[in-house]
Amino acid sequence: MLPSLSTDPLHTLILLNNLAEAGFLTESLYNVQGGRWRQALTTTIGELFATTVSSDLDLVANRRVMGQLLHLLPAMSSEGAGMVARVVDIINGLTGDNASRHEVETEWETAGPWNKSHLLAVALEAAEAFSTRDDVRSTLREQLLDSGKLFEIAERWSWNREVMGQVASFVELWADMIG
Repeated sequence: MLPSLSTDPLHTLILLNNLAEAGFLTESLYNVQGGRWRQALTTTIGELFATTVSSDLDLVANRRVMGQLLHLLPAMSSEGAGMVARVVDIINGLTGDNASRHEVETEWETAGPWNKSHLLAVALEAAEAFSTRDDVRSTLREQLLDSGKLFEIAERWSWNREVMGQVASFVELWADMIG
């Protein structure tokens, strides 16, 4: 199943994301061949996700693969929801270094494409795509809102429009709980 995911993951993920944007990774396609294609794709994506999470995200190639994976998760319907915990782990990993706002801005200016700020925005976007699902809504609320992570992100990345756009989505979603 998609051997190119192991030999050329970036370009294969870009292709899969293009297919998803065009609507070809919907449930109707997943039903082909009794779900074998869906299961193989989900397994392969899960393995690549685990490998990429454990890789060195200081390397731009790994950050690009991670970004494409995060973009793909919402298109994978129910299969992607199983990876929400990993997405939250990535959010925590990207924000857990206690870097100051100035250090975060400097990293954004010097790290090049798919820097930590961009990955954080894409991870928040992936998490937000699943926030309407009953099975993950409470987990996201506990991990992002109740823990104070969302407010920490807003403080440190208030200068970044991409990140703050995603934070605003969560604030709107949980406005009644944010006294």
